[in-house]
Amino acid sequence: MVYSCDTPFVTELNYQNGTTQPYDKMSIEMEERHKPRFGGLEAGMIVTPVLMTELFLPNNLLQDIIGHTNSYARARLPPSKVKDVTLEELLRFLAIYYYMGLVVLPSKSDYWRRHKLNIWPTHPVTHGISSKRFQYIWRNIHLTVPENAQETDDDAGSGDDDDEEEEEEGNEDPNGNQQTGEDDQLVDEQEALTWYDKAKPLLDHVNKISQRHCINPGFCVSLDEQMKLFKGRNKQTVRMKAKPIKEGFKFFAICDASTGYVYSFVPSGRLEGNKIADMVLQLAEKLPDRDNKKYVIAMDNYFTLPDAMLRLRQINVACVGTARGRRGWPPKEIKDVKDDRFNTVYHINDRRNFRIFRWIDNNTVIVVSTLHDGTESIVRRRRRPRVTVLNKAHVDTVFGNSAVKQIGIPGFIDDYNHWMGGVDKSDQYIAYYRPKLRVRRYWMAMMNHGLDIVRINAYIIYKKLSNHPKVEHKEFITEFIEALVGRADQEVFGRTRQGRARTPSPKGIVKNKARMSTTNPQLPRCRFRGSLDEHTVTFEQGKKGLKQLQCVYCAYLKAVEKQNGGDPNTIKVAVPSRKCSYCNVHLCKAHFDVFHDRTEV
Repeated sequence: MVYSCDTPFVTELNYQNGTTQPYDKMSIEMEERHKPRFGGLEAGMIVTPVLMTELFLPNNLLQDIIGHTNSYARARLPPSKVKDVTLEELLRFLAIYYYMGLVVLPSKSDYWRRHKLNIWPTHPVTHGISSKRFQYIWRNIHLTVPENAQETDDDAGSGDDDDEEEEEEGNEDPNGNQQTGEDDQLVDEQEALTWYDKAKPLLDHVNKISQRHCINPGFCVSLDEQMKLFKGRNKQTVRMKAKPIKEGFKFFAICDASTGYVYSFVPSGRLEGNKIADMVLQLAEKLPDRDNKKYVIAMDNYFTLPDAMLRLRQINVACVGTARGRRGWPPKEIKDVKDDRFNTVYHINDRRNFRIFRWIDNNTVIVVSTLHDGTESIVRRRRRPRVTVLNKAHVDTVFGNSAVKQIGIPGFIDDYNHWMGGVDKSDQYIAYYRPKLRVRRYWMAMMNHGLDIVRINAYIIYKKLSNHPKVEHKEFITEFIEALVGRADQEVFGRTRQGRARTPSPKGIVKNKARMSTTNPQLPRCRFRGSLDEHTVTFEQGKKGLKQLQCVYCAYLKAVEKQNGGDPNTIKVAVPSRKCSYCNVHLCKAHFDVFHDRTEV
């Protein structure tokens, strides 16, 4: 074979002792290269942003969080300061969290800031919850049963009812020791505890839902690290100077290479002491239907250990990745090669049944693979690189005066370039609209990472299953936030439609004053929910001992007049029997259509 820089110059190496190592190449034919499939939905479900919020943030999960949050608040605050969080408030809290990634301001309180000259913009997403209430939830939110706190019967949905019943049914001997079987259960529970136990319920939930609604990722997946910024004190944080996020918590993630969908992820602490090969195998075993579908994992040099390659082959998963030299590896025959000509490829078989490649590009690249034999090549359009000390010997020879040239490159390099980017895509999606919020409790940083993965996985599923495959990420986030606010509104008005009784005054008469802020008057957001056909006129006649409520729009105009420095007494407030059946607010005849005008912001 005659050397030419335009095509790979392949040379096979033999061991100096004369021995040869067999290499059983794994293969994935073109018809076996399946694409990612998403689903797991009930028949007849229409894929909407509202459905995405219900799949990834269901009410039962939120009720668990509410129960633990309220217990934590009772344990640390005096009774006069405790006000239980409701499902409506938690939904608005999550909507504002995602909104803070879409619209970035210097501090959390700025989203509620007002100014006489209207310099600060208004944020409708914050209208249903005050700044103090948001801060209350932020400081007290909890995902697990708090230490030194006991759940009460009021913590509906805390998820501990079954456990309490089991404890009541358990028998104890006269000395207070648990009977046979309980000791083993306690040992298992202690072994199950992890350093990130406080964030584990949400992380486990995100993993479970992500795997449920991805029937299978594509045949090519990538495995790499993800970083979540945290600069507080914690023994498990990691510093990685080469990463965009240089300090924080590290996660290992396996993602679909074509979409960036995070199929599975797991935290990795600095003091855990887990072996890399064990972590690779743990994530690879999450891939579904490995008996009938073939997969290949692309990894970088942190993961491509000989032991990891061997164990992946044992579970019928191929792999390809860059590698770095370690003590005693790669073999001396590869290390001793002195040929630095551009596009030369030297390969040798490892005793663990994979092939090691040495390729010269701008620098020396070591690649290992169980899927390639080195004969594959493909022509790609290459741009002239910037001249460095490492590549100046061949840049002019290869490119001459051309800025772009068609050059043949090895197949294992081309496949690695296309298959390795899955985790990078997910990191890119997360970075676009990641809320830049400081946290003091270490597990909240991990909780926020789980919420960010909820956002990007929901977006990818929505693109694949809905009738809007080209929807932009920003547009989806906006609709996702609106869906959370809509669910919160439904909680409020759903309770109202179920006949929630008014609270009478001491004299038995309901006050007829509308609850309208005089410093920041706002109309209810419910007027934008549902279809216009659902907002119909009904009449509520005054009953004995009760007075009709004021027209909410008249009260709004009066509050605006007072805010602007005018005389509010010039605004006449009607007290109509007419009301909206959907919004459940009183409206006079003149303002019914104006209130529901959806051209307003």
